[in-house]
Amino acid sequence: MNMHRLLGALVVLLLTGGFGGGVYAASPKEEYELQERCGKRATEIFEKLGGHLDGGAIKIENGQSLMGFQNHYSKRLNKCFMLLTTTSYTTVQKKTTSNTLINLFAVNENKDYGSIFKRNEDTQ
Repeated sequence: MNMHRLLGALVVLLLTGGFGGGVYAASPKEEYELQERCGKRATEIFEKLGGHLDGGAIKIENGQSLMGFQNHYSKRLNKCFMLLTTTSYTTVQKKTTSNTLINLFAVNENKDYGSIFKRNEDTQ
């Protein structure tokens, strides 16, 4: 299964509640507050992991790494999820390689639901 199909399947499971659990009945105000809290918590974790909200690159040996994230509060599951994407570019002997790692996890439970890794060689 290619990376985009697997990622799509994970997102569908997330949005449809395919991970199990019941529906949490929150008022619109409570739901908004939960969404806000989810975004703030995901941002804190992203920054702790070394991510830059301005999109700045992180220096690594022989190259650089870029990190980004998306968060989603699931009303149905009453959970905050984060999709973290890290792409690293390294150059060794004039050959550039990129690696992309995508992780999906529940923020408040610190539970990892899975990851996808893709390697591309000679990206120049």
